[in-house]
Formats: sequence, C-alpha cells, structure tokens
Amino acid sequence: MSFSNADSIRSGLQTSQDPRVGRSRAMIIAAARELAAKATSGSVITASDVIRVAGVSKGSFYSHFANLDEVVTLILRSEFELNRRLYLNDYNDPKVDRLQALRSAQARIVNQFTSNRPLFAGLATQSGTVPIRAEITRSLTIEISATLATLDNIPPGVQTDIVATYIVGGITALMNAWFLDIIVTSPDELVEHLLRQLPAWLSAPHGDS
Repeated sequence: MSFSNADSIRSGLQTSQDPRVGRSRAMIIAAARELAAKATSGSVITASDVIRVAGVSKGSFYSHFANLDEVVTLILRSEFELNRRLYLNDYNDPKVDRLQALRSAQARIVNQFTSNRPLFAGLATQSGTVPIRAEITRSLTIEISATLATLDNIPPGVQTDIVATYIVGGITALMNAWFLDIIVTSPDELVEHLLRQLPAWLSAPHGDS
C-alpha cells in the first residue's frame, strides 16, 4: 500500500460515523493510556505494545494512526483541553487566587507529560532525538493561545499567539531537558521554575489590569 493510499484510508476513518471505527480507535487510545498508567520507571512503550494490549491487528492500528506519535498527540491534546477548561474555571472564580490557579495549571501540564513519559520514550530514536514532537508542541500552543485570548487582564499590545509560543517553548525545552536528564530536579521544583518564567500579569489578582 502506498503512503498516499494509507493517508487516504486514515483520513476516511477519522471522519467515519461507523461505530466500529470509533470503538477501534477508542481501544487503541485506552490501551496506550493503560500501558502508561501501569508502566514502571524507565519503561519504554512501543506501538507493538499498544497493538497487543488493544487486541487489534497491526493493520488495524496503522489504518487509524500513522505511528505512535499520533496516538500520543491525540492523548495529550485531550488532556491539554481539559487543563484549559479547569484553569479558566479557577481563573474566573473570584474565590481562587490566580497565582495558585496558574500553579495548578502548570502542575497539570508537568503531570500530563510525566504520566505519558513511557510513551515519549517509545518515540525517541537511537540518535537521541528529543521526544516531544512538533505536533504535540503545536497542540499545546493552540490550547494556551485559546486560553490567553479569553483572559481579562491582557496588557495592551500583547499578542496572545506570541506569548503562547514563548510559554510553550519554555515548557517543552524544560521537559525535554528533564526527560533526557540534562536537568535534575523534582516535579514540584520544575513547576515552580516554570511558574517563575511566566509573565507577571498572568497571575495578577482579580480586578488588576
């Protein structure tokens, strides 16, 4: 099967209303999540592992996803969207301190990356390619940009897409360095370092501009 034909099949399945298609994709995603949740330190999850736990054929897996990258990206995209909604709920709640709301959001991002770390390990190549791929970075940028666009304390002249790109660049650079043991620190310390790099206006109290 040519690459173009495979891409065409995957595209058709992604828009299919057939419940069997949805079940197959759900089984693959659930298997990847299950493996990540049960993985021990240093584990590496591969596409073959996901295929085995999902109980689907290799052909079925690759009919839905080009590679493991797409599975990981879909999982993280869903988690980023949930994080965005939780953060906005806290941000708009006058009873919640906005600095704490921001800290909680950063902690969730770190947890989302670390809980899926065995899946990232399966994406790394022997040459040591950084595990967080461009599509994952793009998904996080979209979520953060959408979040910033709804905030009520954005300074005049600030472009939210530029700020989102800056924030995601910092997050992914630090997470990559942490995954590769270039930086040695605890998850809590990592969250605090991320928090200190964010623009101060993001955590300004309610009513401040």
